[in-house]
Amino acid sequence: KKILLSLVIISFTNLSFGQQIEKLDYCNCIEKIEKNSPIYDGKYERICKEKTTDVGSFKNDLPDGEWISYNYKGGLISKINYSEGKLNGLFELYFLNGKVQFSGNFINGKKNGIWKYYNEKGIVIIDGEYEMDKPINLWTIKDKKGKKIVAQYDYTNSKYILNEVDEKFKGSTLLGGALLAYNLFIENAEVPRDFWDTYADLKYLAKFKIEENSSSTFILDEVNEKSSNITITFSSNVQTDPESQLHKIDHSRLSKKLLYYKISEALSILPPWVYKGEKETTIYIPYKVNIR
Repeated sequence: KKILLSLVIISFTNLSFGQQIEKLDYCNCIEKIEKNSPIYDGKYERICKEKTTDVGSFKNDLPDGEWISYNYKGGLISKINYSEGKLNGLFELYFLNGKVQFSGNFINGKKNGIWKYYNEKGIVIIDGEYEMDKPINLWTIKDKKGKKIVAQYDYTNSKYILNEVDEKFKGSTLLGGALLAYNLFIENAEVPRDFWDTYADLKYLAKFKIEENSSSTFILDEVNEKSSNITITFSSNVQTDPESQLHKIDHSRLSKKLLYYKISEALSILPPWVYKGEKETTIYIPYKVNIR
């Protein structure tokens, strides 16, 4: 019995020393990860005010496997699957009331299968299908109530069936228009809990490459200043609490890495592009938290 007890204690000690724990006092959070140097590796968990907000895993410094986020009530925000940094598997977002907000699928970074976007009542407002990144067949976009069709595009024959959206750009554009895409981005770009009650002023450029079949890919980079070659701007300015409750901190490399993937995820599930001869488009994203 003494030998068995000793083995249990040794095993527990090794587990404790194998896990890195960092306290984020400014937001009453702790982060647990199996390995944080020189790269992130293994299981990750963030706990804020004694409630788990994020769980996932890293492999070779990249998100891997299923990542789950929870809201302050313990309800689901998202379930997103990765394979060594590439979206791979089911991607789901949820409203605060627990209903599904978006559901789609990826295969090794490529969009595939039926995609659906819902309103808070569970009514489908956008739906369509991808075949390995290429939008196919009929895509339909309705108003927020899900009653009226505002845009419908036949990707098989590359033509609109209906389009009541006032497009501002002559070149390749997002189905449903830039305003719809912007609103979806703001709704889906989750602000990580460790950025609440802090100041953040970050800038990103998303450079999209659009093929003639309307498939698209993008590269997201953090930048120091706005580029002159901008087609669309997705300005994100979040205010959390009064200035007296805010903290001036330097966000860690891990915090900024996780934010990068949150922004990338929101861009990855925008509606498909409609190719109109322009193969490159740049979206500028000034990401501000509590910056007036």
